[in-house]
Amino acid sequence: MALGRRAAGARARWAMFATALAGVSCSTVTGLDDFSVVADACGGCPGDAVCVDNGICCDTPCDDACHACDLPGREGTCSPIEALVAVTDESDASCLDTCGKGGCFCGPDGGRLCSGDSLASHSVGSAGSLLVADAIALAAEGDVVLGGTLSGVLETADGMVVAQGNDGVLMKLGSDGAPRWTAFVVSPGNDSVTDVAVAGNGRIFATGTIGATGSYACVTCSKTEMVAVVSDGFVLAVGPQGSHATHIVFGSTGFERANAVAVDAGRVAIAGWGQWTGTAAEGDGSYNAFFGELTRDLVPVAFNVLQPFDAASQFAEGVAIHGDGLVMAGEARGTMTVGRAQIGGGQSHDVMVGRFGGPADAVNPAIWAGSWGDTRDLQYAHAIAVAPDGDVVVAGRFLGELPFAADEPLVATEKTGVDASAADVFVARFRADGGLRWSRSFGGPLGAYLWGAAVDSAGNTIVVGSTYAELQGVPSAIDTAHKSLDAFVLKLSPSGQRLWGRRFESAGADEARDVAIGEADHIFVSGSFQGNVDFGDQAHTAGGSSTHAFVVELLP
Repeated sequence: MALGRRAAGARARWAMFATALAGVSCSTVTGLDDFSVVADACGGCPGDAVCVDNGICCDTPCDDACHACDLPGREGTCSPIEALVAVTDESDASCLDTCGKGGCFCGPDGGRLCSGDSLASHSVGSAGSLLVADAIALAAEGDVVLGGTLSGVLETADGMVVAQGNDGVLMKLGSDGAPRWTAFVVSPGNDSVTDVAVAGNGRIFATGTIGATGSYACVTCSKTEMVAVVSDGFVLAVGPQGSHATHIVFGSTGFERANAVAVDAGRVAIAGWGQWTGTAAEGDGSYNAFFGELTRDLVPVAFNVLQPFDAASQFAEGVAIHGDGLVMAGEARGTMTVGRAQIGGGQSHDVMVGRFGGPADAVNPAIWAGSWGDTRDLQYAHAIAVAPDGDVVVAGRFLGELPFAADEPLVATEKTGVDASAADVFVARFRADGGLRWSRSFGGPLGAYLWGAAVDSAGNTIVVGSTYAELQGVPSAIDTAHKSLDAFVLKLSPSGQRLWGRRFESAGADEARDVAIGEADHIFVSGSFQGNVDFGDQAHTAGGSSTHAFVVELLP
């Protein structure tokens, strides 16, 4: 970044050379002192040319933020920096005052943008749509893959689609927000796509629930039957253009749900829960969590069902690949043994987290596992992510006390006159060996939800969710009388300090459901909104009682 200092004492007889020498390195002309040209601290430039801080002779001092004199093809002329380059010079006090801890970026025409500002936003939906984008993953060339649920109708480029109750939706959007294709998981029952992941070769993986025998279908591809009993879990693999590659459906006469998926070079990790009625894993009417690994052709490699000693339920909400194994997070009620650890012990739901090694005899052996909670029946982990250094980040919501650190538990804010389930949200970071690094909680008077988490290349944590009224660390333009949900995004440093928060508000219900990290650590958030919402770059409208899906790209 160029903050100029004018060279002093240059003689007028050198002015004719100023334009010719502008753009050269100041150090290459310091010898002009022999001809009575006086150099300043960074070198010497002739005539009215100015030696700026990056050591270039420039036509002006070029001391405005987001301007430079050494841009390719414009050397020597003070020009606005068009690229989204971070402003790191601490002397730019106005930038720091404007943007705070998050920092500034150079925007178009030399303007400034702050961390968390929207670069682009897109919405999907039509009149009569109830469309929620529960999951997001990034594909090649800036494309975005969304997974979610549709009820009502959806106008697509290929015509109107009418949902059969709740249908699962899988779609790919271009970088301009235009749909490339839209596909559906459809049955006579209720269907959903709960999570999505994209492999390096462009293959897309999706998890969810299919309510009965149905199909995967899109306008540009052939229909593929998916045989199910009732409310079975599925894992689906499709090509970059949406064509069906393969799938598996698993379950029983009870309810099963594949809730999360992650992928790396050769493996697919999944997690969820089920009743497993009539099978060896049946839980006496309760739900038992599962997690495991498959090949990228969806051939099972390892499958783990957690079974408690008592008739209690566990739910695996999130999964991520960690080295040659995986990590899983959810909630547990009751007592069970996971590897060498006995976790649970109460009849309330506690946060459950574990790290598991590579497959051994078709089971992922536990490296470490634990559960945390009190007697309140709402301590849930909804999201998990792995940092570049191998740390594990877990996020969710809770009531009462959450004793990740026994001597300093997280304590939820007291709430009066609201629903008993109005909870605070939390983020915790563990070392690869399971030791706690830190935990943080964020609360408000009316409660909040936290649905997604990701870690960028610098180790910063980004979490997303929705909140009623104010939430600590997330600015709001509304007061506590506001009773509808608003989407929020919160960024924390590797040490757990708040860097910035953003909130997107409308008169209806708005939810941020998932988050993904793109190139240059840009942040992509998916979710749903009602009414009118402005993400900063433009406003979007979901008319009447419609709910539309959204994607927004934010600066890191």
